Amino acid sequence: MSVRTVEELVAKMQKIVDIWQPGTRHGNQGEAGHTLEDLLGIKENNLKLPDFGDVEIKTQKAEGKDNLLTLFHKEPTSVCGQAAVPQLLKAMGWKHQKAGTGTGYPHDEKSFRSTTSGNAYTPRGFTIQCTKDKLSFIFDPTKIATKNADETRVYPTYGDWLEDINNRKTVDGKNPDYQRIFPVYYNLGCLQEIFETKLNHTLLVYYKKKKDKAGKNLYWYDEAYLLKTVRMNQIPQLIDDGSLVLDFDARTHHNHGTKLRVKKSKAKDLFTEFEMMDKGK
Repeated sequence: MSVRTVEELVAKMQKIVDIWQPGTRHGNQGEAGHTLEDLLGIKENNLKLPDFGDVEIKTQKAEGKDNLLTLFHKEPTSVCGQAAVPQLLKAMGWKHQKAGTGTGYPHDEKSFRSTTSGNAYTPRGFTIQCTKDKLSFIFDPTKIATKNADETRVYPTYGDWLEDINNRKTVDGKNPDYQRIFPVYYNLGCLQEIFETKLNHTLLVYYKKKKDKAGKNLYWYDEAYLLKTVRMNQIPQLIDDGSLVLDFDARTHHNHGTKLRVKKSKAKDLFTEFEMMDKGK
């Protein structure tokens, strides 16, 4: 039976979620999404619903159990013609916990991680700010909790981390290298384009993956959301109240991607239509 209404979509999803589903497109790079389409009984991205129109199915790998919904991955605007994240790692990163331990991480492997909101500064002095045309990632060394213990245990305190990065100088040796990098930012027009191409009229489904004894992929579809039309005018408010966050997760030899994430309780404020597929269990 083809899916013709939101109610039918919900009913089908309730039979799909919370069960390990065998992959149906072995060897296909987009197998998670194609398997879901096969389970729903629809042709590739050919889902039409009343009041929603054409709906694109997108799958994302689940990233732990927290109250944040990952919207998409996007790297910030380049700094001095070079990608921003590697420069942040070099100027401000700290030793990765597995660096030089014989587990495949080089001795010089650094980490840079920060889940940053706009309603407060992190212990390392980071915050985000939305202006008329930009979303900026800001660093203020005066806001660092210098006496607090460093949660990564790489340094005794965040003050010791600050001392270290202040000693990482620019080429001329005059200033800390981080001063030439900030603010790191996104153009809001670019973010709007990503919202419109990735999340407008979208069924967004999160999944986990494992392999069976034969080495074939199994998929566990967890949370599902039906989204329609982003409200760009809500972004400043969601940033100001801490509901929309910027999440960096990078190390020297692998960038897990910079993510824009929203509190699940506030995601409905970001779209004209927001339907969570209730598991009904």
